[in-house]
Amino acid sequence: MSDYGAGIKLTMGQARQQARLKSSKGLPDLFIAEPRGKYHGLFIELKADGIKTHKLNGELVANDHIRQQAQILEQLEQRGYRASFAIGFDQAKELIDDYFMV
Repeated sequence: MSDYGAGIKLTMGQARQQARLKSSKGLPDLFIAEPRGKYHGLFIELKADGIKTHKLNGELVANDHIRQQAQILEQLEQRGYRASFAIGFDQAKELIDDYFMV
């Protein structure tokens, strides 16, 4: 499962159509349905390079959208999934590679 329309520029009509096609609102951008170790699967909320989700002290940034996404990731972790933000391609690849090493 993935949100194929995340982060792309769409017209208003295209955005409405894409929203109707999404399987579920609030789920992270990428889901790998492969159990590993103690996890039922891997959810990743993808962010572009340079996007900040946390301050240097580890606190979430003061952004309601990021906070809502972090809350969903936490709920997924509580349900036995590995769930995390990934900033850029390299971090996403590292998360996926680490997940499959479990």
